[in-house]
Amino acid sequence: MLEKQLADSVRGTGEEDQQGEPAEYWWNNLGRNSGSYCLIDSGWDVGDTSQGTLQLRYIQDQTVKVEAENGPIHIPAVRAYVEEVRAEDGQVLHQWAGPLPTDLADAKNQLEVPWVRSKDTMLPEPQLDAQLKRLRQDYSWLQRTRSRNYGSGLKFDLCALVYPSELTFGETGLGWCFVMVFGHAHGFEPKKNKAPKSLRITALPVFRAGPGDIGWRVPAVAFLKDKRILVVGVGAVGAPVAIELARNGCRTLDLVEHDILEPGNTIRWPLGAAAWGQRKADALQAFLARQYPATEVRSHSHFIGIAAQALSDPGDDDILDSLIRDADLVIDGSASHGVTTLLDDRCRSVAVPLISLSATPTLEGGTVVRHVRESGCPNCLLHAWHKHEIEPPPGQDAGDEALTQPAGCSERTFTGADYDLQELSLQAVRLAIDTLSGKADDGSVVQTLSFVDDERARRPPRWRVDSLPKHPDCRGGH
Repeated sequence: MLEKQLADSVRGTGEEDQQGEPAEYWWNNLGRNSGSYCLIDSGWDVGDTSQGTLQLRYIQDQTVKVEAENGPIHIPAVRAYVEEVRAEDGQVLHQWAGPLPTDLADAKNQLEVPWVRSKDTMLPEPQLDAQLKRLRQDYSWLQRTRSRNYGSGLKFDLCALVYPSELTFGETGLGWCFVMVFGHAHGFEPKKNKAPKSLRITALPVFRAGPGDIGWRVPAVAFLKDKRILVVGVGAVGAPVAIELARNGCRTLDLVEHDILEPGNTIRWPLGAAAWGQRKADALQAFLARQYPATEVRSHSHFIGIAAQALSDPGDDDILDSLIRDADLVIDGSASHGVTTLLDDRCRSVAVPLISLSATPTLEGGTVVRHVRESGCPNCLLHAWHKHEIEPPPGQDAGDEALTQPAGCSERTFTGADYDLQELSLQAVRLAIDTLSGKADDGSVVQTLSFVDDERARRPPRWRVDSLPKHPDCRGGH
């Protein structure tokens, strides 16, 4: 069997897995665990250009200790992105257009790196020093490298290789490799009458992070990159919604929330102790800006329904009207019928769909509801529940004894865990995706969650879906 498979591998015969074999995987493996990388864009095409320079922006984090075959070594920790791809004559072929981590976007270090293009796929050889020496002989352009300091008496330099590579099965594109030489400065500039210091060679892992690379794994949400969503209330159910929308590439998120994160809140809020004492909207905005830079996040500290304390303070109209008018969708995580009704009224006036989500006081269930113009409103849902036309979620009618007031807290709250609340948050995101993509029905809909059976015994979550037409007893302004 091995003899046959080896023969097929050499001759390119026999059956092959439907999987591409990108050469950069083998180069990247050389620099694993170093914390280093260089970002490129899969959409770049250098045409017939055979060589040029790359303008890199980078952050230098001194060194990282890595276990090697002959013992531990200290490798320069370099995080970089290709700001510009240039031809030999200086013509700019491509500029960076993808998202960047906050610290890398502010990087001040610049480095010009020579690149050459090979007509053949390149793989790392066991003797990297001999391979690099041969490449510099074959491509004299690579000798234009310039070394940089990365510690006391230590330097590194970089050159880039561009070559054909199988990116997906049967599809060839550009592979990228950044070869790094590093070691003592005397290895780059030998002292007269002294033996030169030995240098080491590795590769900076290549990460693909262009606009088309981010979201490649979930093409169904690509349309989110053009959407603006307003999330009102980023507490235990609203904050996870905002995180998922940013994770999936929503272009703009507006967050409206007045509350401050107290230590007791963190048991069912996605950020932990580092955010204590901060406004939830501000803490979430900072977190999303760091982790999902492709999404613009704006926080608005506002308590809906509270009168302005000064003439200069914005009221509900000042905050909500413009945000709702510019939004493609509004998501209400306030768990307040009054707020939901207010938002529904504003959303109907400009034909913006509204999704509200809340848990029952006992956390035995909850609802995710979409309201659209010319269909059922929040008060229609109350009528449908009252007349048992739609079964309410378990625990909906629980009394005040289902609530608790933590020490020092001015309001009572429900008891329950984040791992249950997230069922509601995730379903709200699914409904948002369906609504914005046009895959959902046009009318209002009620999705009811239950964690208990008819005997109130705990069971895995179960959902029920009901349409929500206008109710004949509702006198709302549909």
